[in-house]
Amino acid sequence: MSRSLFFDGGFVGTSTAFNVAPIVATGGTVTQANGYKIHTFTSGDTFTVSKAVDVEYLIIAGGGGGGGNGGGGGAAGGLLTNVGGTALPLTPGPYTITIGTGGAYLGNPLRGEQGVNSTALGLTAIGGGGGGSRDGTEGSGGNGGSGGGAGGVDDAGAVPGTGTAGQGNDGGDNEGNGVDQCGGGGGGAGAVGGLATAGTSGGDGGAGVSNDITGSSVFYAGGGAGAVTINGVSGTGGIGGGGSKIAGKDGLGGGGAGGGAGATGGDGGDGVVIMRYLQEQSSSGVYNLDAVFDSLYPLPEPVIDREFGLSITRTEVDGAIAAYSVTERGQNVAFACDVVFPTTPADADLMSMGGGTTGCFIGFSSQSGALRFRVRAGGGTTLTSSDTVTAILDTTDYPADGLIHTVVWDFQINPGRVRLWIDGVLRGSGVTTGGGVLNGSTWTGTAAGGYLGAPGGPTGEPATDWTADAGNSTLRVYINQLVTNDG
Repeated sequence: MSRSLFFDGGFVGTSTAFNVAPIVATGGTVTQANGYKIHTFTSGDTFTVSKAVDVEYLIIAGGGGGGGNGGGGGAAGGLLTNVGGTALPLTPGPYTITIGTGGAYLGNPLRGEQGVNSTALGLTAIGGGGGGSRDGTEGSGGNGGSGGGAGGVDDAGAVPGTGTAGQGNDGGDNEGNGVDQCGGGGGGAGAVGGLATAGTSGGDGGAGVSNDITGSSVFYAGGGAGAVTINGVSGTGGIGGGGSKIAGKDGLGGGGAGGGAGATGGDGGDGVVIMRYLQEQSSSGVYNLDAVFDSLYPLPEPVIDREFGLSITRTEVDGAIAAYSVTERGQNVAFACDVVFPTTPADADLMSMGGGTTGCFIGFSSQSGALRFRVRAGGGTTLTSSDTVTAILDTTDYPADGLIHTVVWDFQINPGRVRLWIDGVLRGSGVTTGGGVLNGSTWTGTAAGGYLGAPGGPTGEPATDWTADAGNSTLRVYINQLVTNDG
C-alpha cells in the first residue's frame, strides 16, 4: 500500500507499506502450496469469500461414457482455466459450485451418455460427448466439451462428435473393415481423439492438458479409448484420466473407454472445480513523512496470517474425528479453521477430543461461571481454570456478528500452554500452574471427538454442536508444529 501527499498542488512525498489483511474464504477441501490457498471441490458446495479477491480456476465437466461393441471412446469433460493468464476478480459473497458427474456406459447398441456440466463463478464447462456404438442407429460420437469417438460401423454417416471451442477437441473417426470394425478415440482437452486402425486397434483417446493449480503439474481431461469388435486391441486412454477398457478417472473428467472384444467399456469420470488465490501476508514497510501521513491518513492495523510457514498434516471435516495415534497426541499441535460466529453465542463445541481423563476443547463454555470462549488441553476433569496438568484460556474477546472469522489455536505440551488467535489477533494464552507438563505428556486422550459436531471433550464442557454451520471450512491440523508467525 502506498500513500502520496500533495500540498497546494505540489507533491510532498510518498509513504510505502504493506499491511494487507489475509483473504478468508471457505468451501471445498482447503490446502496450501507455493503461497496460494487452494480450494478443491469434488461435489456440489458453496465458495464464500470475505473480501474482494483475484482467483485462478480450473473447471472440468464430467467425461462422456464409452460406446457399445466396437464403440468409440467417451470424450473428456470440457475444461476451462485461467491459470497462467489473468486472474478473475471476485467480490465478497457466496458462489455456488456444481460438479458434473461422468456419463454412463450404456452398452450395445447405444451411444455412451454425455457427461454432466460443471459450473462455477458464472462459467460452465460442458460435459464430454458419449462414444458412438457399432450397432444400431447411434454410431456417431456425441458432441460436448470434447467430442466422443465414432463407433466402428460401416456407415459413412457415423462421424466423430464435435468438441466445444476453448474447452476441448473433436473425437476420432472409426475405420470399418467388414466384421473387424474399430471405434475412434474420444477427444481430450489437449488433442483430438485418435483414428482407429481397421482390424488392428481402436483409436487412442485424445491427450489431456497439464495444469499446476494445486502446486504440482497434473494432467486433466483425457479422452477414452476406442474399442474393437472382434479382432485387434483397444486403444489407449488419453493422459489425464482417459479410460483404457475401463471408466474415466473421477476428479479429472476423463472419458470412458468404448466397449467391445476384451473391453467392458466404462463410464466417464466425474469433473472437478479447483480455485486458488494468493494469501496476502503482512510485512513491515518503509515510511516517509511518517508524522504527517499517520496524523492525516492512519494506516489500518495489519492482520497477520498465523498459518504462514506451517504445513498442513491432515484435515478434518464436519462430524466425528477418529482418535489420534499416541505419537500424534504426544507432539505439539496447531489447528485452524474459518467459521461463522453466531450473533447470539451460547454453550457450543467447535472442536473437542479425548474424553474425561485427558482431553482438549475449544468453543463457547460457561464452566468458569459466565459464558466465555474457551481453549483448553491436558486434564479432562471439570475445571474453572488451569491446574498443574491443564492449560486453560477463557476470553470474552470474540466476535458475535454472524460472519466468517479465522480461528487459530495451538497446544504446547511442555510446559503446558494454549494460545488463541481470531482473525490474526492474539486473544490470549493459558498455562499450567507451576509450569507443569500437560496431563500424561499429551494434549488429548485416547477417545475420539468431533469438529462442529460429535463432541467428545473433557468432563463438564458443552456437548452441543457448533450453532452456525453454513460456510464453515474444514479443520486444518498441523501436527508437531506451533504457530511461529506470532509477532
